[in-house]
Amino acid sequence: MITNPTVLVLGAGSSADYGFPLGYALVVQICDGLSNPGNDLHKQLVGCGFTSDEIEGFRRAFELSAQLSIDTFLERRPEFLEIGKATIACCLIPHEDETRFYRRDRRGGSYRWYEYLFSRMTATKEDFSGNQLSILTFNYDRSFEHFLYLALKNSYGLADDEAAKLLQSIPIVHLYGKLGELPYLSSGSGRHYRQQISREIIQLCIKAIKIVHEGAENAEEFKTACELLGKVKTICFLGFGYHPDNVRRLRLNELNQSPQIIGTAYELTQAEISGITQLFPGGNISCGDPKFTILDFLRQWTVLR
Repeated sequence: MITNPTVLVLGAGSSADYGFPLGYALVVQICDGLSNPGNDLHKQLVGCGFTSDEIEGFRRAFELSAQLSIDTFLERRPEFLEIGKATIACCLIPHEDETRFYRRDRRGGSYRWYEYLFSRMTATKEDFSGNQLSILTFNYDRSFEHFLYLALKNSYGLADDEAAKLLQSIPIVHLYGKLGELPYLSSGSGRHYRQQISREIIQLCIKAIKIVHEGAENAEEFKTACELLGKVKTICFLGFGYHPDNVRRLRLNELNQSPQIIGTAYELTQAEISGITQLFPGGNISCGDPKFTILDFLRQWTVLR
C-alpha cells in the first residue's frame, strides 16, 4: 500500500509497454498511413467524411512542418483540428488491445511497470482506497485505468460496479482529454476498450480530445492537477518527454511546498538532462539513469512506498 502522498505524471513512454506508439513514432505512422489512398488510415478518414483533398492537404502540411508531435502541429494549425483529432483516434484505437495485458509469452519472464505498481498498491479490498496515489496523464489512451480496473476485478473477484468504485478512489486526470469515457466509469454511456473504429466512435473521440489553444490549459483538468500537486510529498515523471510547455502548464513554481521531484530519463543524453533541470524551479528534479526503463527506475528509487 502506498502511504507516501505521490503523484505520477505520465507521458507517452508510459504506455509503450502496452503497444502504444511514442510521440515521434506516431508522427511517422500518420505520415506513412496517409501517403497512399489504399492504406487503412486513409480509408478510415474517408469513412469519417473527409475528402481526399482535405486528407492530402493535412498530410502535406504535417509532413513538411518538422514538428515532432501531432499535438504541437495542431496547436499551430487549428484549421486542421478536426481531421487531426480524427487521425489521432484512428491511429491509437487499434492499440486498445486487452490481450496486451495478458502475461503469456513474456520474454525473460519479466513483469511490466503497471503490474509492479499494482503490486505496491495491493492491500485488502477494504483498504485499497487508502492508497495515497494520484495520476496525471498527458496521454489520450486509457490503458492505465483499464488495466487497474481489470486487476481489481480479477484480484478481488468483484462485480463491474464494485471494481469501478474502487478504481475511482485513485484520481486519474487526463490533462488533454482521452479516447472517450470507459463505460464502467460513465454509467454505461462511454466507449469500450476495444479496437473497433466507426464514424460515430471517431466523432466521440474528436469531442473528447483537447488541444491547448482550445482552452485546455485553463480547463478543470489542469485546476485539479494543481490541487493534487499541492498536496503531495513526491512528484514522479514517468515516460515523460519534458516538453517545456507541458512542464510549465503544471505550474510547479506556484506550489506552497517543495516536494521531492524525480523522473525517468530513458535514452537521454547528459546535455538533455541538464536542460531538463532548468525547466524546474530551482532545478529541483532528480533524473534517473538514462539506461533505466520505467520499471528499473521505480525499483531503484523505491518511489512507491
